[in-house]
Amino acid sequence: VQRKLVDLDNWVANVVEEEAAKLPAVVTVECTLVLGGLVAAIDPERMSRSLINLISNASEALVGKGDELSSDSEFVPNIKIKSHRTGRGVEIVVADNGPGISAENLQKIREPLFTTKSFGTGLGLPAVEKILEQHDGGLEITSKLGEGACFTAWFPIIKKLEEAA
Repeated sequence: VQRKLVDLDNWVANVVEEEAAKLPAVVTVECTLVLGGLVAAIDPERMSRSLINLISNASEALVGKGDELSSDSEFVPNIKIKSHRTGRGVEIVVADNGPGISAENLQKIREPLFTTKSFGTGLGLPAVEKILEQHDGGLEITSKLGEGACFTAWFPIIKKLEEAA
């Protein structure tokens, strides 16, 4: 882990902006960042990979690989990304309004090679979890069928590079 001191909201905003430009045009992205200039020691490249994975998973849950929605559909695929502080540190939440995840699949979703996608490898979420564990954090996943899914990446705030060693 190559930690650097990073303004977290600026970092999240940059990653989201770059990734949102690659998403199908029908997917809307809302970003609410409220860390107010909080600087913490993270490995920005690794953490970017984890955030990009969560955003692309949300998009794929909403529209698959393409951007074809039936024209009579009133459904607007939406991803909401939020940052905030909690008692355990920083949380970055990626939530979608897609089909959700069944209780059965929620139990399996963290297993390497498990995927419900025809084009997935099943390695994304285990990699996200590994990166967060390397930052002394973790990943929480909540979902109900028909109500979308919510992925919360969390990690403690480390303000000095020496503390991260």
